Amino acid sequence: MTRDDLIDLLLAPSITGARATLYTILAAGVPTLIRAGVAGFVSGCELTIYLPFVLLAAVFMGWRYGLATALTSAVLAQFVVMGPHHPFMASPCSIYSLSVFSVGSAVIIGTVHGLRHLIASRSEAPGSSDGGIIFSLEKGQAWASWYGQSSHVQLGPQSEVAEMMEDFLAQLEVGRRLNRSAN
Repeated sequence: MTRDDLIDLLLAPSITGARATLYTILAAGVPTLIRAGVAGFVSGCELTIYLPFVLLAAVFMGWRYGLATALTSAVLAQFVVMGPHHPFMASPCSIYSLSVFSVGSAVIIGTVHGLRHLIASRSEAPGSSDGGIIFSLEKGQAWASWYGQSSHVQLGPQSEVAEMMEDFLAQLEVGRRLNRSAN
């Protein structure tokens, strides 16, 4: 994954609505199933399995769904994985595990949210596109990008875009001629 791919991923529109709710449930449910599946072999480490899923939720759905994933995960871990031998916030193990998980989740969500805002503010900075448009060609597709911007726009197949550009330039020339003859 290139730097531009990572930036595009962070700036991409977040998944929202019913799909985001479903993905939030899955992001908390899948690690619960994984952790419950290895309960006979592994003791402790109840909440570490949830952290990558909190990260994915924050990246693809934004901080609100990342927070919802973290909270749902903590509840599921407490009542499904840790079970009745760890009363909610009553044992030192429970308090420690949930505290570390909460801090880790907050750091993950805050970092993703902060990176999104930092990248967006840099790409929207005044004068960042003063250098003009850069046209490029990759695998027969024409692309446009702007100086100082990491995002790019696919314009279409080379032949179609070239024809549209020629037509645009011809229209500009007709406009110039008409303006000259009117003056």
